[in-house]
Amino acid sequence: MAAPAPKVSPDILMTIAEACRRREHLRFTYATPHMASPHATEPPAPPTASREGGGGSKGGGADDASAEGGVEGAGSGSLVDAHPVRRVEPYNLVSFDRHRYLVAWGLDQADWRTFRVDRLVPRTPTGPRVAPRPIPDGDAATYLAHRLTSRTWPVRVTVTLHEPVSTATDRVWPGMGVLEALDDQGCLLYLGAGTARDLAWMITSVDADFSLPRTRPRN
Repeated sequence: MAAPAPKVSPDILMTIAEACRRREHLRFTYATPHMASPHATEPPAPPTASREGGGGSKGGGADDASAEGGVEGAGSGSLVDAHPVRRVEPYNLVSFDRHRYLVAWGLDQADWRTFRVDRLVPRTPTGPRVAPRPIPDGDAATYLAHRLTSRTWPVRVTVTLHEPVSTATDRVWPGMGVLEALDDQGCLLYLGAGTARDLAWMITSVDADFSLPRTRPRN
């Protein structure tokens, strides 16, 4: 059974959504994967291996967890004040695999970043208004999907499916990969996996005619 989705206060969601709508700078405290969530009532879990975080230029960071942005109130004993403070230009809220994410331009990193909403607490008031930036991949949902699927795995491939996106969508489950339309006859499927064997299984499980880079169409 899948774990329940993390709970997020409606007030927090409203604050973030309004900052996105008004294109205003947003500040918030943020818990890394190895720190207790500011919404949690239990101590943090011990560090474990994670595919989240990192990221550099052009790609941005998925679920950004670096120490950049400074720490406010260190040593004060407050859980929220012990977390790094982020400064961003919020772009949009996106739901993906039972989590809500904020896609934003990190002012301190000068790059695109994604943040788990259940790990942040907004600081008010919000900042000045700014013009929206062009986002990679065309929209926030596609950008986030790319960050959380193919680009975060060590083995990656782009497959050409010889059928339209509309017929392939039902066979690509959330988190498996990202589809991008080419034309009425085909589409691209971006995939990532831990091993080449897993990647091969994912490609064949889509049950479609496909071709790999520099190969002929294959049944």
